[in-house]
Amino acid sequence: MGDRPGLRRDERTRFELPVEHDDYPSENYMSRLASVALMTIVSLLPVVSAVAQVCVGTASFASGPARVGVGLDFAKDAKQYGAQIAVGKPAGPFAAGSVAMVDIDEIDESATVLGIDLGYSLNVAGKGSLGICPVVGFSHATADVDEGGFSIDLTSRTLRAGFAIGGVSSSSPTFKFIPSAGLAYVNEKAKTEDAFEFEQSEDFGVITVAAGLVFNDRVTVRPNLAFPVGLDDSDPTFGVGISLNFGTPTAAR
Repeated sequence: MGDRPGLRRDERTRFELPVEHDDYPSENYMSRLASVALMTIVSLLPVVSAVAQVCVGTASFASGPARVGVGLDFAKDAKQYGAQIAVGKPAGPFAAGSVAMVDIDEIDESATVLGIDLGYSLNVAGKGSLGICPVVGFSHATADVDEGGFSIDLTSRTLRAGFAIGGVSSSSPTFKFIPSAGLAYVNEKAKTEDAFEFEQSEDFGVITVAAGLVFNDRVTVRPNLAFPVGLDDSDPTFGVGISLNFGTPTAAR
């Protein structure tokens, strides 16, 4: 398919961008804006599995029905850091809300990301030692980019749906090792406004693997890797999260 009138296709990001004129920013500036959109997509990938259950490699809600956590994720040209709060049942529904900042290496500005995830935990082994969770989520990212005398408002909307499976591999009275894996379908739409406008939508998959290190049934340290599938010129994302379950525990752990 050829370029539409007045637009050109950026070969690196595949966004359709305005053909350069005297009153438009430089091609380098346009590429940076497209990079912001693309890196926002990649940096959001770990959010797909950032909920709290054994199925994703964290302490069970049996140890406390609420959870707070912080995380740091690294993509090739960006990093994301944020916080999350989650509530739920050890076998049943759960929900999580998150806020994060995405720093892009090529520009000074950061994107703000708000997200929500909903899921349902299904225990398939005794006392919740193995779980499967269907999960759906939504994220909205915004960034105000000011460069070269031009101001651009970038927004990105992400929808995702998938499942995760995880279980207790080894345990002691004070420690559990909970590996997990997840698969999700993601639809992301990014657009800009103000000085000029462009819009792009991407559909891709995400495979996530994680190693949950749970201490005293409440504190979780969770390194993870996310691999995008079907997204051109993308790289794996590495992250680590720390979380704490609190509240009155239930009988089953």
